[in-house]
Amino acid sequence: MSDLADLLAVVQAQARQIAALEDRVAKLIRVGPVTDSEHGKGVRVDLGGGEDGKPNKSTWLQNADATGATSVRPRVGDQVVVLSPNGDQEQGVVHPFDHSDDRKNPAPDGETSVLWKRDGVTHTVRDGVCTIEAKTIVLKSGGVSYTLDENHTFKGGKVKHDDKNIGATHVHPGIERGPSKTDPPDP
Repeated sequence: MSDLADLLAVVQAQARQIAALEDRVAKLIRVGPVTDSEHGKGVRVDLGGGEDGKPNKSTWLQNADATGATSVRPRVGDQVVVLSPNGDQEQGVVHPFDHSDDRKNPAPDGETSVLWKRDGVTHTVRDGVCTIEAKTIVLKSGGVSYTLDENHTFKGGKVKHDDKNIGATHVHPGIERGPSKTDPPDP
């Protein structure tokens, strides 16, 4: 081979390497809406550039919170960022991205942190106060449950106030049994 042919071969090889690197870098960080969301599979994201206006769907990707401590799978339409180590989408993970016109910032102001607002539940923190708003809140511990709703239901265990039993088994000493009800409590 001539020196010119050898040089051309080197330049062509470098051009292919540069194109491959550009492709990998372009795939490192991508933003788009979730198109599919399925338990056990993860989510698919429209990465843009699809033909005829159809989405260019990613492979099934997992949430970045796969630590076993949390699980909040994005819903269809949520904006996410796909981080793909080395530009390899098969290794990609999904992170929540930013609010959009369809998914407004749930915080009423800059001082309130909204930790959760979904499925009729809102969990906020402001000025040292943690607030959970929901139709029903159930707390469970040691086989006992406490349901916070319009009825405030206790099930199991004992209920005490200032170390005095106020539960189903409490007694009122010094009261004679009979058909009359006791007077209402003192104010």
